[in-house]
Amino acid sequence: MSMQPQDRCRGLFGLIAVAGLTYIGALLASGTADADPAQPASGLSITLGRAAQPADPARAGNDETPAHLRRLESAIDSLDCSRLRLVDLPGSGDVELRGHVPTAELASDLVRSSQRLAGDDTRLAGNLMVLPWPQCSVLDAVEAMGLTQSGDQRNDPLAVGEQARADMPRALDGEIAAFRFQAPAYDAHIYIDYFDAAGVVQHLMPSDFRGENRFRANAAFGIGDTVHDPQLVFTAPLGIDIVLAIATTEPLYDGNRPFMENAEVYLGWLADRIRAGQRETPDFRAEWAFMLILTEPG
Repeated sequence: MSMQPQDRCRGLFGLIAVAGLTYIGALLASGTADADPAQPASGLSITLGRAAQPADPARAGNDETPAHLRRLESAIDSLDCSRLRLVDLPGSGDVELRGHVPTAELASDLVRSSQRLAGDDTRLAGNLMVLPWPQCSVLDAVEAMGLTQSGDQRNDPLAVGEQARADMPRALDGEIAAFRFQAPAYDAHIYIDYFDAAGVVQHLMPSDFRGENRFRANAAFGIGDTVHDPQLVFTAPLGIDIVLAIATTEPLYDGNRPFMENAEVYLGWLADRIRAGQRETPDFRAEWAFMLILTEPG
């Protein structure tokens, strides 16, 4: 799927205004979705509709984690194009394997092999999303940059497993998109990128139609929701796409990137710019959140 800028006309998706969001909040919805006004404000977040319950604390980093589960954690950390975590299920003594993998076959094999590693004394449940290549590699690459990810991430498979898919916004080929955001609790430069299922990234901000990307703390803004913006239309290739939001205290670059480019090339370049900011500015801050969007035939 790609976002195709066109001349402005009517037909935008309805926008949901969620009160109380802190940091970046992005919404993409049909007018029927219901926002949860009780959503906690605990960091960079991209939200749609009813909020999922926050994840239970993971076992990772717990000194009391049994040795066989530490071996399991090490094994799942080594898988390519996957982001996985073990989560305690309170009151049961069981654990759940959450996150995403690139194929359904790997998900089944992983649950079976993880149960063997966990041993007979621990029941392991699988709660995995299939996020195919190249999108799985996008999240891998951003996570490797060492940025802070919101603990309030809404449809993140690491937080809510299959609930993320249930909460995932859906869009039809030819429908028009509009995004709403809220700036972080500090003045920040905000970068909004759209990654499609063909390995292409489109830069929504900064871009030729939205060049200014510095915002005061908590400022609300949108993309595609004013008469000054081009129309953003969902088009092929269809599949699971990613809206990525990054906020930084210092600008990452001057000017605009090409509106469309190879996602892998861009992510490598972006990682270099993040490292430069961290190296050159002692109090450099950067945070990220993402939204998964399922695009389907009209």
